[in-house]
Amino acid sequence: MTLPFVEVSHLASSSSFYSAILATLGLRFLAADREQTSSIGTITYGIPGGNAKGSKQRKALTDGRGDEQQGGQPVLQIREVTHPFEPVKLSTLVLAAPSPAAVVEFHDAALTAEPWLYIENN
Repeated sequence: MTLPFVEVSHLASSSSFYSAILATLGLRFLAADREQTSSIGTITYGIPGGNAKGSKQRKALTDGRGDEQQGGQPVLQIREVTHPFEPVKLSTLVLAAPSPAAVVEFHDAALTAEPWLYIENN
């Protein structure tokens, strides 16, 4: 199964940002992987193992699709670009939130994790 992904130019700082914001929606770090022949890596986020198969959180995050995997169900990846000086592909993610309060919490987490977002958008 191919996961939705976001390309980033610097995996370490991006993983810190995405971990902070995705945690507000119940998504957690599941795995990190590096290609054998380079330093290019991916980080996978998903629903932690132990969430019930029919839970509201699971349905909101995955629309009820996907196979249960040991250790959690992957939902999305962040991938480091092969050539860091090339522009990254623009991406749009659509994520479900369990409540309006969760949307506010997600937004606040993004501004806390990356304060320049507030300055750039105002």
